[in-house]
Amino acid sequence: MKKADLKKPELVALAQTMNKQLIQVENLRQKGYSMVNSCNLSLRHINPLRLLNAIGQEVNAINNENNRFMLAKTPQLFHQLVEKEDASFVFEKAGILFDEIMIDEFQDTSSLQWKNFKKLLIENQASGNGCLLVGDVKQSIYRFRGGDWSILNHIQEELPNNQPVIRQLSTNFRSTENIIAFNNTFFPVAASVLDNFGGTGHTIQDIYNDVNQNINHKAGDRYASNYMKKKTAQPTKMKKRNYRHLIPPRRRYGATNTSAPRSWHELQRHCYPRTLQ
Repeated sequence: MKKADLKKPELVALAQTMNKQLIQVENLRQKGYSMVNSCNLSLRHINPLRLLNAIGQEVNAINNENNRFMLAKTPQLFHQLVEKEDASFVFEKAGILFDEIMIDEFQDTSSLQWKNFKKLLIENQASGNGCLLVGDVKQSIYRFRGGDWSILNHIQEELPNNQPVIRQLSTNFRSTENIIAFNNTFFPVAASVLDNFGGTGHTIQDIYNDVNQNINHKAGDRYASNYMKKKTAQPTKMKKRNYRHLIPPRRRYGATNTSAPRSWHELQRHCYPRTLQ
């Protein structure tokens, strides 16, 4: 609005009404954006999805005919098993077999896997045994396969009666001091930028709140490194009769390209510093 229009009450009231309506439209757009984007992606890949569905149905039919199933469906089978009345029997036997349980890369655990593991962990701890979960939510890369990093991020809420003890590994034994300093500076800022850009509140910042690492100053403990000394190359002798397999056909280079070696003498120049006899 122009400055002169601010003196007209009817225009000011109209502008306020339109502003509220625009805010409502923008809120509606933000809520429906993910759904619209998902529909666009589905339509873009509808043919490959149909093909994958047809392949999946055929694989299931073959497995059913031969009384077998895919290994990837083992979690669903186990979930169906422990949901029945004999679940306590299954976990009682499992508790006898496993005195200590450790699950590595726990940040990639799916919701279905956690439903299977959770009862087993509770039963195992009730028997006086220990359980160890190892993971880092910042390394979660299997979301496409159902991995849910929020399970590890809220593990205390997942096991409220077991009171899990969380221990942070804050010392970096792999990297040099300059890399650690860069990580400690870069990732908190990047997390803040991504939260502001995506409108996710403080989700990413909460994940990276423990990103700062300490440097290992103990004598004798150093980062993994590989020092390679430069050595003088010794000429490799090759017999003349074995040179032909080193000359590619000229048709691979095109009719007008003369970069392909055509003779023994050209091959000698291309294969320098080898000495060919």
